[in-house]
Parts: sequence; C-alpha cells; structure tokens
Amino acid sequence: MWIPTPSMTVLQRTLLYGSCVVALLNSVGLLVLIVQQNQQRSQLEQTESRLTKLEQSSVVEFLQEVPKGAAGLWGSPGEQPQYQYSRNKRSEELEKELQHEPHQEVGKGELQQEARQELPGLDGLPGHNGTDGIPGPSGPPGADGKRGKRCLIKSLINPRGVAKMENTFGAWMKDTAQLNDERIWVAEHFSRLVKEYKSLADFQGNSSDTVDVRKFYQGCGHAVHNGSFYYHIAGTPSIGYDFDTKKLHILIIYDALYHNLAYLLPNSKTYFKLAADENGLWLIFASSADESIMVAQLNEKTFSIASLINTTYPRSKAGNAFIACGVLYVTDNNDSRVTFAFDLLKGKAVNVTFDLRSTSGVLAMLSYSPKDRLLYVWDESQVRLFVVHFI
Repeated sequence: MWIPTPSMTVLQRTLLYGSCVVALLNSVGLLVLIVQQNQQRSQLEQTESRLTKLEQSSVVEFLQEVPKGAAGLWGSPGEQPQYQYSRNKRSEELEKELQHEPHQEVGKGELQQEARQELPGLDGLPGHNGTDGIPGPSGPPGADGKRGKRCLIKSLINPRGVAKMENTFGAWMKDTAQLNDERIWVAEHFSRLVKEYKSLADFQGNSSDTVDVRKFYQGCGHAVHNGSFYYHIAGTPSIGYDFDTKKLHILIIYDALYHNLAYLLPNSKTYFKLAADENGLWLIFASSADESIMVAQLNEKTFSIASLINTTYPRSKAGNAFIACGVLYVTDNNDSRVTFAFDLLKGKAVNVTFDLRSTSGVLAMLSYSPKDRLLYVWDESQVRLFVVHFI
C-alpha cells in the first residue's frame, strides 16, 4: 500500500484514502457476515437439539407404555421371552438412531389431485367361499357433496381375517383414493420404516419392500391417500407425508395434545388419527385446552386446515375412532361398541350406536376406506376386514 508523501498530488492522496476506506468497509462487512453465520449455525444446532429431545422423549413414552400391555404382545406363554427381548433390542437401536439422525431439509410442494371415479361394488379381495369379492352397498354420496340418504352406518357385517401380524400395535393400509393401486402398506407403532406389499398375495406371504420416510412416526393413526403417507411425526405437534414426491411436507397442528402420554386414543397409543372418506382427508386430535375431540378437514392441494370442528366429546371416553361418509364414529373404552357419532357436515351429534366386537384385547386400528367401503382393522395382532352396512 502506498504511504502518503508531500510530493503526492491531491488526486493521488484522494485515491489512496478512498482505497483505504473501501478496504475498511469490506473488512467490517466480512466480520458482520461471519457473526451472522455463527448465529444461524447456533440456532440450527439448538433446533436440532430440541427435535432430538422430543423424539427421544417419544421413545421413552413408548418404552414406558409397553409393559402395561405386555400380555398382548405374544400369542402363547412360550413366545414371551423371545419377543420381549427383540422389542427391547429394537428400542435401543431406535434411541441410537435418534441421537445420530442428521437434519433433514423440509420440502415444499402441493399434492397432485387424482381424478375421483364412481366407487366399485367389489372389494377387490378374494371372498370366503372363493367368490370374486363381497358386494359393496348401494347409494353413493350425492353429487352436491352432502351425505347420501344411506350413509349412516347400521352395522358391521361379514368379518374376515386377512393375516396374522407379529406385533400388537400397527396399521395396515391401502390407498384410499387411487382405484387401481392394490398395494398394501404396513406401519408398526414406532418406526421410520414402512413396509410395501405389491399385492394381497405378497402381504399374506410376507414379501415386502421397505420405504424410509425420514422421520419417526408414532401411533396407529396413519393413512395412505392419493399416493402419500400421512403420519404423526413422533414427539412433535406435526403431521407429514411422503411417497410420490419423495419429500417430507409438514403441517403443524396448534393447540393439540401430542406428548406426555396424553393420547387421543389411549388403547392404541395414538395422538393424531388420519382418516379419508367420500369427502376427502380428515385429521382427528384432542384439544390441549379442554381435551375434547377435534376434527380438521384438510385441504389436500395446499396441505392446510380447511375447517375445524369441536365435537365437545371428551377424549377420556374414546377407545378408537374412524370417519365414514362425513360422520365421525367413536368407540367406548373397551372398543367393543360404537357409542358416539357426530355428523361433521351438519356439525351435530347423531343417534347411532352399534356393536363392534366381543373380545377385550388391544384394538390398534380402525380405518374406513371409501374406495372399497370396507373397515380395516388391526385387532390383537390380527388384521381383518368388515363390510360396512349403511342404513
């Protein structure tokens, strides 16, 4: 750098001092950028730390709850030691994965709307007596989007066992909207892996592929709808989906119970229950204000809440729940009978009750599919189908 001398002209001195000022400003700007970068790095580390703690707390919740239902984890006394060991080992592996899980970037996008066609009258699965399927009920919903005249459920008929599962808790699903998709998806109670079966034969033969959805899911209230997997992200008040887009999209549900064992559905250890029916996609959860059951209708295209309904029904009386044809159905604490129904389109309770089952074991899942109008059930490690008999 030049040193000013008495022989330098005014112009030379001006250029020299100007260069010094520019260099000083550049140095200050660089320091500011370094400080901002350090602050952002610190904030990111704090966010990752909070998320890891939340996910770890969900693992602890699950481990605390397993012994309470341990009698339902094996089919016979001789199987007890082997299964309990495998569950504890898997839980330890989950904790290690949570501690080392890298930060995942959240993708943004919109759901692709699939064309909805008239529902078929067959369930698409082999029948009891080798028939082509079980006839579906007549009377689809009206074209104006309101419930048809025969959309209140009268009873569940023709129960049929499909397969025996290894675990007491889980969800088994088919896409509720895509008519030609015969794949079956299975999600256990707490994992980040979903099993994909290409067909019913593969499902019954236990031949599957595995999909990593990048975040740990919790509970048994998942759904596969329009090519996406909707699930509760463990330890957070958020639901997400993944499959077709290969991206994780997050919707935060404010004022919802989502941790500390304050389950929406205690029997299945579920905080958020996703449901799909003839009217679209729904989310059932418990309010953190008064612990009443809330239902949100979701906008699939923007992945946002379109409307919110407070049923005023306390979560403490609920065993399980599902939605069919615009009506919420809630079972009693023993999951033996539907004791409460709420018309979500008219915003009022309706007088509908019916029997569900005679056993008293763990009922992990109840989900209605508008595609085949069947009720999908995960009951005491058995997955079953019920034909929904509408009035």
